[in-house]
Amino acid sequence: MDFDLVSFLLGFGSASGISYGLWRYRERLRTLQEAAEEQAEGAREFLKRSVDARYAQVVTAYLQRYHLSGAYTNLSEIVHEPHLLLDSILPDLPDEEDQDPDAHQAIIPLVHRFPEVYAEYNLENIPLSDVLVGDPHVAILGLPGMGKSTALATLGLMALDEISFETSEDRDMRALEGEYEGLSDVERAQRQNELAEARQRAVEKLRMVQDRDDVETLAGHGPEITTLFPVFLHLGDIDLDLNIYGTEVDPAEPVVRAIQRYVSLLTAQSMAPLIYQQLAIGNALVLLDGFEELASSQQAQIYQWLQSFLQAYGQNRVIITGPASGYDALLQLGFAPTIIKPWSEYETSTFIQQWITKWPSILDAQQQKKKVSASPPVDQQIVRRLMADNRLRMPMEITVKILAALLGDERTIGLRGAYERYTRDTLPDQEYSPAIVREIARVMLDRDIILKQEQIVEIVTKYLTPAEEDAKPVLNIDQFTKDLFSKDLFVKRAGNTYDFRHPLIRAYFGAESLIEDHPQRVAEVAPQANWHTSLGIAAADLDLTPAVHQKLSSAPDLLFSSRFSIVRWVPNPPPHARWRGELLKRLGAALLAPSQYTILREQALGGLIASRDPNVAVVLRQAIRSGNPELRRLACIGLGAIGAEEALADLRPMLVDDAREVQMAAAKALGAVGTEAALEIMVQGLLEGDDLLRQVIAEALAGIPGEGEGILHDAVEHEDMQVRRAAVFGLARIPASWALLSLYRAMLEDSQWYVRSAAEYAFARARAPEKSGPRRHLPTHQLPWLVQWATAQGEAVPEGEGGQQMLIQALQHAPTPIRVIAARTLGKLGILNAIKPLYLALTDQDEAVRTAAYDGLGRLQERVTRPLPAIVWVQ
Repeated sequence: MDFDLVSFLLGFGSASGISYGLWRYRERLRTLQEAAEEQAEGAREFLKRSVDARYAQVVTAYLQRYHLSGAYTNLSEIVHEPHLLLDSILPDLPDEEDQDPDAHQAIIPLVHRFPEVYAEYNLENIPLSDVLVGDPHVAILGLPGMGKSTALATLGLMALDEISFETSEDRDMRALEGEYEGLSDVERAQRQNELAEARQRAVEKLRMVQDRDDVETLAGHGPEITTLFPVFLHLGDIDLDLNIYGTEVDPAEPVVRAIQRYVSLLTAQSMAPLIYQQLAIGNALVLLDGFEELASSQQAQIYQWLQSFLQAYGQNRVIITGPASGYDALLQLGFAPTIIKPWSEYETSTFIQQWITKWPSILDAQQQKKKVSASPPVDQQIVRRLMADNRLRMPMEITVKILAALLGDERTIGLRGAYERYTRDTLPDQEYSPAIVREIARVMLDRDIILKQEQIVEIVTKYLTPAEEDAKPVLNIDQFTKDLFSKDLFVKRAGNTYDFRHPLIRAYFGAESLIEDHPQRVAEVAPQANWHTSLGIAAADLDLTPAVHQKLSSAPDLLFSSRFSIVRWVPNPPPHARWRGELLKRLGAALLAPSQYTILREQALGGLIASRDPNVAVVLRQAIRSGNPELRRLACIGLGAIGAEEALADLRPMLVDDAREVQMAAAKALGAVGTEAALEIMVQGLLEGDDLLRQVIAEALAGIPGEGEGILHDAVEHEDMQVRRAAVFGLARIPASWALLSLYRAMLEDSQWYVRSAAEYAFARARAPEKSGPRRHLPTHQLPWLVQWATAQGEAVPEGEGGQQMLIQALQHAPTPIRVIAARTLGKLGILNAIKPLYLALTDQDEAVRTAAYDGLGRLQERVTRPLPAIVWVQ
């Protein structure tokens, strides 16, 4: 839900009572932990007993249904392996002596409010299991509907050994077994030794190139996930009522009470000692969902509880989900940031095909349980419809579309129709049901709360009781309410409250409330963040012109967030909607403006791409002809993101652009388009470009399953050593056994050291057994460039606020390159004391400093969701 600073502070104050109790309890916790550690071996044996088996069975059943289609099938049957983007790297000074082969990764702007910008690009990422490598506390961030909750449930089922994905180690072992087949023991041992030496050289090369002595200390494997004890809960189930606990409470007690909500009475009574014990010995995998779904005052209370919980049980692995912006509270608690990777069009097609294949068995099981009636056969017309128009869509939107099409009998087209079909079976079969649920959603959205049972009963009573005096309800109110809660539409939370199963389902019924009951409220609710998604869904049937006018006429913030956010309404309204053209015109002007801050250009680009409007390509093809290399770079990225096949003639000459960053952007964009014609241009660049361009093309080819991978398969055997050198960088990004074997052969057998050396580096960067998982941002006193600058001034960088102040001094007094990096770092770290100095830096004489200062302010606003005032220049 929307963040409000005043509500947060009020909630923070109300949470202080329980915090005091947690603090007083610290000695008892320490004693319990020490005693438990002495009995760790015995505790692990205890896991094999019946209590653990019952717990595992109940948690497994809960997690198997903890996804949007949980009413139809287990998560393990249809899960798409989630991947994560790392977001812990801070800005650094450029190394003029040594060019980092991976510097091109920064060409794609990571605009997390608009993940559509990078969805189709082959960005470096980590598999979900690698979340256990690195720091023990990790936040998985992203927009609603991107699959964060599903990823969390998947982790729980992986710990329970119900879901497993083939790891790179599994593929490597299988590949090597095939490679060693037929060799004698002596030959096999010789081959293994050669490979071990090559791997060691690869790690040494990575250390040298990255100027790091800590490659091995930062790298690791993490614990085996199946050895961890999963503890999964939605934070809305945490009840911090002092009347329950008193002033002294173990921070784990609210966790135990929350889990007891979804287990049987027998299991609830027996599992508490087990959970306490596993937490005390540090063997738990604590999975916390729903932070962003809480009201602001609730977030403050949960923040205080989390702080105490991490102090007491921080030795455990703790994974939490959070929003794409406004996540500062989680990072302040020490969570390492990661971003849930959006699906590419290829991944979406794979997921849809998986559903089509499994649907007959899913449907048969549901019909045997009499949960669904017959649905239409999956003919070619349904398949074509499912496979069409999926680029740049969120996983939840895709899932709702799949279920609606497979269940059949849709009554309305588009996104609204898909939601209607999906939710139809979750309503009591009564004519009053839709109106009642719409009203429940309206009240929740208006008041930024979830409702207690008695409040919902009050709404039900109102709709089921005729207006006449002393009239009797038309239906049994208790029975209707019971039916409403027994469906999959609502979930019970702490304090006898109920919420919709997913915030986007709440948003859908909010949209229905606007369409069916309150169309006149469009402008009224436009400023309220809770209503934003509802307005987007309602756009197909309501004229949003008043809401758009309200948004456009409101005072802007630094990032023009309110105005750019309107693009989320663009994909759904009819093409003739009056306001669409005006909005896109403004976005285009923001992108094309001759003088514009980079972060605003990136936001405008994200808005244009996310609009999914067919006319966006026209704007981007105009931008690619600009004399500004930054604008040409962003235009290339945009054309690739939307898959603009008609723009290949515009992208081809960008491969030989005067600006290196434009060349790399064009190469990546061609890979994102991925058509046969695009591949032909990429092959030409692979044969004729310089080393860096060839490498970028090879890595882009690795993201094109089938034809792109086939080109790399041939390229690593090419007669030109520069082509072979480039190919190894692409092979390192392909998760397939044949690619690993080709990479090994290049490391060991290529005739040119130039190729072998590149293969070793590429292997170490992407495929080495040592891994570097999510990491927290470095504190200021550990920033190498800041320490070096401070030392030159005869000072040291202190820890805490003193280090932050030193960073501000660097912004104000250091040479330009350091001032630039200081401005960006202040924003990335979310240092609120830097707001005034950063605004002052906007008047600096150096354009690079001004641009970095605006970027820092923008990043700071994204992190803390604190609207910062826009710049108004007075003549």
